[in-house]
Amino acid sequence: MTAIYQRELRSYFVGMFGWFYLALWLAVGGVLTAIYNLISASSDLTYLFQQSVWLLILTLPFLAARCFEERTSSGMELWLASLPVSRKNLILGKYFAALTVFAIPVLFTAIYPPLLANYGEVSYGATYTALGGFFIMGAAWLAICFFVSSRVRRFRTAVLLSLLFGVILYLLPLLATILSYLPLIGFAICVVVALSVGSVIGLRRRSWWWGLLLSVVPTALFTVGYFLLPTVYTVWIPKGIRAISLFARFDGFCSGHLDIPATVFYLGVLVIFICFVVQYPAMQTKKGGAKQ
Repeated sequence: MTAIYQRELRSYFVGMFGWFYLALWLAVGGVLTAIYNLISASSDLTYLFQQSVWLLILTLPFLAARCFEERTSSGMELWLASLPVSRKNLILGKYFAALTVFAIPVLFTAIYPPLLANYGEVSYGATYTALGGFFIMGAAWLAICFFVSSRVRRFRTAVLLSLLFGVILYLLPLLATILSYLPLIGFAICVVVALSVGSVIGLRRRSWWWGLLLSVVPTALFTVGYFLLPTVYTVWIPKGIRAISLFARFDGFCSGHLDIPATVFYLGVLVIFICFVVQYPAMQTKKGGAKQ
């Protein structure tokens, strides 16, 4: 895994990709710091981290997609498959290399609190707690992008799908608020999901019976619940949506305390999606290559 990690990390900076990525983060971070801290004469860096969430959403898909882009170019996939390493070590080496590139500009912001001490008292504990939470959140989001990128071959498709998932995850709290006031929308979403999942499973199994069963039964349960247990759509479903909101959980770190449930959630997301990438490859390697 170490050899894969070193090779992947080096590959980011052989060309312009890694340098452009670092320059973009440092430039945007500098502009946000100037706006929220220098111009406003404020020593509170939580605004920087909160506004950088969108930068996180927009840039990490490119970082993840690039790791899998090279597998089909210049015979790279065949070369990697011939290495005497397991698929687990291969994926972990790629992931930690991408995580290191992401960590460099994040760690660079660690020097901001002492520099901003001239503008007022800096709460170092709260600031570095928010910084740590931001990094863990980014690691979890990178794992999701890794999973998405591992399912498709094209770089552009992987980036677009990851961005789509990022926007959806960011808007989950807004969706939860809407559903708490308009339960009919929640009911409609549940029905559409049930019909879609049932249809997909029926087509994959080539059985109309399975498709019908997995579409009608959940739809009937959702209908009964809508009329007999309306709190399911006004309370429990919105609460569940907020619970899986990746980026909204970062608010706890910005308030200045170490959010243990959010930390466990982020680490759980990271482990689950990396395990998905390892256990369910989109493409099988050639016989005699990397172990599955």
